[in-house]
Amino acid sequence: MMNFKFFIRLDDACPRMHSENWKRVLKILNTFDIKPIIAVIPDNQDESLMYDKENEKFWNLVKDWQNQDFIIGLHGYQHNYVNNESGILKINNFSEFSALTLADQVEKISKAFAIFESHEIKPKVWIAPGHSFDLNTLKAIKTVTKINIVSDGFDYRTYFSNDFFWIPAQINTPFKMPFGLWTFCLHPNTMSDNDFRDLEIFLRENIKSSKNFNELFFDNKKQSYLGFIMMISIRLIRKILR
Repeated sequence: MMNFKFFIRLDDACPRMHSENWKRVLKILNTFDIKPIIAVIPDNQDESLMYDKENEKFWNLVKDWQNQDFIIGLHGYQHNYVNNESGILKINNFSEFSALTLADQVEKISKAFAIFESHEIKPKVWIAPGHSFDLNTLKAIKTVTKINIVSDGFDYRTYFSNDFFWIPAQINTPFKMPFGLWTFCLHPNTMSDNDFRDLEIFLRENIKSSKNFNELFFDNKKQSYLGFIMMISIRLIRKILR
């Protein structure tokens, strides 16, 4: 088993995100020289993510993140959930992609990727809204982009599945684990004062366990037995809570 290592992922970056919260979390990460994975929505139409007036310089900001070696993730297309399908991971019963035809998904991802290209942004990872996508989603990504990494799934290490490398993304709250590689998926738009305080304390106490993207080792290992157990356990817990 590997020693405890972690990534920070920031979800739901878009032109009308909560700008003060984003400035605050990025200031904290910068203090510890942490370069996060940032899930950027190409054409946000989700009204629940419209916190501020539209930032006309948003794409300049994303370009700046890219220049700082932050890892930019393609976070769906419009962040609109169109059905109740849970996809491969079966975490949430809502999706922007799962169960749509391959042609429909190719069209969505083509439009999403074109927006990134128009702003000279090169996303390195796929991040599905609501953790929901299916095999057609992966085929569509392969068809229209060069992305071959998914930020999602469950395991204690990276693994390879369906022609993609997977960086597990298991939990929303930073917490010291006994071992393994963990992605803590934060949502800056809704973070509270306590969340910012807890993040800073966690980083101060565990900064030696921070992992950079270029330190990752990708090979063809399949999802481990422990990863499979983690996935089944999360599904059962969520089903009970519902």
